[in-house]
Amino acid sequence: MHTQLLIRRQPAASHICIEGSVDASNARAVAQAIPQDVRALADGDGTIHLDFEGLELDDGHAVVEVVNALRTILEESAVVIHHAPQMLAHTLYKTGMLRGTRLSLEEPRVEEP
Repeated sequence: MHTQLLIRRQPAASHICIEGSVDASNARAVAQAIPQDVRALADGDGTIHLDFEGLELDDGHAVVEVVNALRTILEESAVVIHHAPQMLAHTLYKTGMLRGTRLSLEEPRVEEP
């Protein structure tokens, strides 16, 4: 796990919180840590719920690497993202990743300008 990132399992099965700040300086390491830690924490059955309420994506590099991490997780499981940062939600929509049933958003954040 990256030192600036906290990935922890909530009491609900397969509900995982990811908190911290991601930018160009740590984006690649975060993209590698997220799938590894999510696999280790998930119960292996069904959909994985990721809570991004405490996750800050500070630049485009961060968004790209989190999208890459999500692609890796989606190879094995369906994912619901709760409280996605606006920039991530927009990117997932524009890249077509929200089509189909493997990835969905719940209560994406609306960030102030």
